[in-house]
Amino acid sequence: MLRCSALCVIGGMILSPLSARGDTSSAVLDQSFTTATHIDNLTAVISSNYEFVGQTLTPGISGELVRAEMKILRIDTSQRNWEVTVREFPSGNVLATEIVGASIIPVSSPNPIPLTSVVFDPAPVITAGETIALVVRLEGLIAGSRPIEGRWNGHFSEQTNLGYTGGQAIASNDGTSYDTQPQNDLFFRTFVVVPEPTWLGAALMMGMSLIGVPLRPRR
Repeated sequence: MLRCSALCVIGGMILSPLSARGDTSSAVLDQSFTTATHIDNLTAVISSNYEFVGQTLTPGISGELVRAEMKILRIDTSQRNWEVTVREFPSGNVLATEIVGASIIPVSSPNPIPLTSVVFDPAPVITAGETIALVVRLEGLIAGSRPIEGRWNGHFSEQTNLGYTGGQAIASNDGTSYDTQPQNDLFFRTFVVVPEPTWLGAALMMGMSLIGVPLRPRR
């Protein structure tokens, strides 16, 4: 998975990262799985009784994942901040992955309708076709069992591949193992900023094109 700290070279072009971190104004919608296309008939519980719940997805655009929207809702007695992370998914093992992006949803935040917007700052760089996971858990370590804090809603299909075909819901009770749920998908949308070529990249591209022009003899 590509990461850019300064300049990145992709396919002969030099790309620059966002000029202002956290700027989502130029983001474009990438992946989307919402109630616009599927009924809401699934609930993933967010509680200290579970290590995390999540959704895997396959980006269709390479760039910076600046924002995600998820149908996650608090109950009135919620007492904890929620941590939302973006994780790599090598070999399909989310527990062995690196966390490449993170954001905190404060306990005081309201429940927006229909989706909760989560901004990742700094934004992780994602690559089209390389699966990632959005994961929600309670912030910090919590001893003992506590009431349910909230839920992440989604869709259950009678058969696989009738929901979101680029991923599936995942859940872990203890953090040492997790379940994949091919018939379940949690509602989400992702927004990506594609870095623009810099003037240096344009100059290099022009130089490469000139080198490729055959010389003609004088007459």
